[in-house]
Amino acid sequence: MVLPQWSSQLSVGLKQLDDNHQLLFKLLHIIDAEATCSGEGMVALLTALLTLSMCHFRCEEDWMTRLAFAGAGLHKEEHDAFVARVTSYRTAFMKGEAVSKGLVSFLESWMVQHFCSTNQEFRLFLMQNGYVTNQTGKVALDI
Repeated sequence: MVLPQWSSQLSVGLKQLDDNHQLLFKLLHIIDAEATCSGEGMVALLTALLTLSMCHFRCEEDWMTRLAFAGAGLHKEEHDAFVARVTSYRTAFMKGEAVSKGLVSFLESWMVQHFCSTNQEFRLFLMQNGYVTNQTGKVALDI
């Protein structure tokens, strides 16, 4: 399977968020490479993914709330569904169940959809409202 790579086209234009997005992509690749590792190893990777994701989601949702992004509620619902699904995979690994292929497939499809569609709606909002001043993601505010 060829996993998606981070590219500047996936940027939302806010460095802090984009740096976290890049880390999420790196974790996806590590999880894929380690898909056959022991249950304990995968549990540790999924714990790291959950920790990073939840911290990042809070930060992203805070930006959306402060900037009055109309799509914030739906965006949060996607985040919550992601956390619930990854938590269920982690629980399955803790029980010794073999769910590696389903996990990587889920992560890949979720990230492609979320980064290529949902996050781009936020980027468009940022650009239309002058919060991001150009395609390279130069931030025009400091909040």
